[in-house]
Amino acid sequence: MHIHVETHGSGKPLLFLGGSSWDLRFDRVAFDWAPRASVTAFDQRGLGQTDTPSTAWAMADYVADAARVMAGHKRFDVVGYSFGSMVAQHLAAKMPDRINRLALIAAGPGGDLNSYPLHELAELPLLERARKIIAIQDIRKEGKVSDVEVDRMVANIKRKAAVSPKDGPTRLLAVRAAHDARAVLASVRCPTWVIGGRHDGQAPRDIVEALAGLIPDARLMLMPGGHTFVLDPDGPLQALARLWDIT
Repeated sequence: MHIHVETHGSGKPLLFLGGSSWDLRFDRVAFDWAPRASVTAFDQRGLGQTDTPSTAWAMADYVADAARVMAGHKRFDVVGYSFGSMVAQHLAAKMPDRINRLALIAAGPGGDLNSYPLHELAELPLLERARKIIAIQDIRKEGKVSDVEVDRMVANIKRKAAVSPKDGPTRLLAVRAAHDARAVLASVRCPTWVIGGRHDGQAPRDIVEALAGLIPDARLMLMPGGHTFVLDPDGPLQALARLWDIT
């Protein structure tokens, strides 16, 4: 299976795992926050320019893809955002001797502590779905979503849908819905930062706190912003870069 991978920068190797609709043709934030690291990111199966196998797949396949991408590194740091955080949880539990540091941004441990069920929005009319997603991503916007924001979200959804692999995003969301790492998180040995947005309705504070509580000695950080606070100019990535001394 072909995996579309990009690596930028030089320094300590770092794997960045993006969210459930991330496509490296459009989503570039992985590469602009850690100038003293060698950051690797890739389109996860079902997205972007990575192949979409016709066979069934599960979370274990996403973990195997990430391990394959980083096979050339004995040890590396991992940052996972949203769906990427879910994959990162399983990866860190499966490969505890290869991960130096771990950051889990905007996700819960799964099961009944899982993030908002985005797959349930798929049948909504596009305008309604866009408005709902915006309000979920930032609970401060409930009932206050502007037409401009909706138009921008609709354009983004259409742009990605036009080039996404057939059925890929839908199949990814099915794996996301089944995410449950609660039984394995005690196996995570590396220093871990769990980061959430205070106004995030997609990964609410309670599930982020629950995730931190299941990982030995995890550091919990709650920051201003909603689910997309990872895009903020002084958001979680910049805070993490300072903490990890890779600015």
